[in-house]
Amino acid sequence: MYKYSFSFSSLSLVPQFQNYFNQKILLIFTVILFLIFYYINFAQLKKVLLNFTPDSFEKRLFLIGSLILVSTFFIFKNIYYREIFIVLIIPYIIRSNENYHKFLINFLILKYIIFILAIYFSFFSFKYQNDILLIIKFFLDLFLISFLLSALMKIFFFKINIKVAINN
Repeated sequence: MYKYSFSFSSLSLVPQFQNYFNQKILLIFTVILFLIFYYINFAQLKKVLLNFTPDSFEKRLFLIGSLILVSTFFIFKNIYYREIFIVLIIPYIIRSNENYHKFLINFLILKYIIFILAIYFSFFSFKYQNDILLIIKFFLDLFLISFLLSALMKIFFFKINIKVAINN
C-alpha cells in the first residue's frame, strides 16, 4: 500500500529502498531531509506570518487544516485521502498577498500533477516510472508538511511571545 501513502515513513515503504537500505537509515535520512526543509521554510516565513491572527474564517481554516495535516502525517501511516485537509489551507493561501504563498499554490499544483501521473502509471503498470514519481511525491509531501509545521511554529511561538511580553 506504499503507492498511496501520506506519512513520515512513506520512503521506507518503497520496495526498491527496502532492498538496498535498512529502514532505520531511511528514517534517519527522512528526518535530516525534513529538518533541512523545515529550516528553509522557517527562514522564508520570517516576515510573512508576523501579523497572523485567527480573526478571519480563512485563517482559522488554515490553522485547523495545518494542525490536522501535520499531526496525521507524523502520527499515522496514512493513505492519500487524508490529503483532503489541504483544501482547508488553500483559502488563506489564495487570499494572502505574500510571494511565498503564491509559490505554495504553484507547488500544490505541481504536487498533484505528479500524484495524478503516479496513479496513471500504477494502473498501467509502468513500475519504474511510478516508483520514481511516488518518491518525488514523498519529497513534495515532506516539503509541504515542513512548510505547515514551520508556519504553525511561527504562529504559536509569536503568539506566546506576545502574551509573555504583555504579562510582564
